[in-house]
Amino acid sequence: KSVVFLARFAVLLVPYARGFGDEFGPASVELERSRSCFSWRGALTFMEERIVEPSVILSDPATSFSIPALTRHAIVAVPVGHASPQDAENIDRVAAADDVLNPYVDMETTLALLNRYRVRYVAVNQTFAAPLFESYWSVDPANYEAARRKFEERPELFEKVYGQNRVFIFEYHPEAAQ
Repeated sequence: KSVVFLARFAVLLVPYARGFGDEFGPASVELERSRSCFSWRGALTFMEERIVEPSVILSDPATSFSIPALTRHAIVAVPVGHASPQDAENIDRVAAADDVLNPYVDMETTLALLNRYRVRYVAVNQTFAAPLFESYWSVDPANYEAARRKFEERPELFEKVYGQNRVFIFEYHPEAAQ
């Protein structure tokens, strides 16, 4: 009876074992990496190795989450709900980051926000394949071209220092705004 029970039990485990192989197999690992910071790992490496002084880097909150984790740099905001409960201003900073990256927000507002948070670099991550709509911020691939142009059209203010694999980093020169 024990052998029959164990044989039936083993047959029941086959789908789980097959699922384990599917879940942790090379194709699944590659898919998961394409949906994580691995797709912008080159930009993070650039930030760590080529931006010498610890700096404030503004990006969308999803990208910003990885910057302090994998570099020595500070960020403006993290997704709402991921900040410390004592961080009463994170919602304002998330909205500010969204405004800076929004191609339809005027340059005067953009510069005021960058100066308010002492931003030195703006990272425009265009690796997301689908829109992300969260509380107080969003990333929409339909706006990628216009968002990048917002910074590229003002090279005296925003010097492109990195541009690979659909991630662009601009160094902000506040002295050029005066």
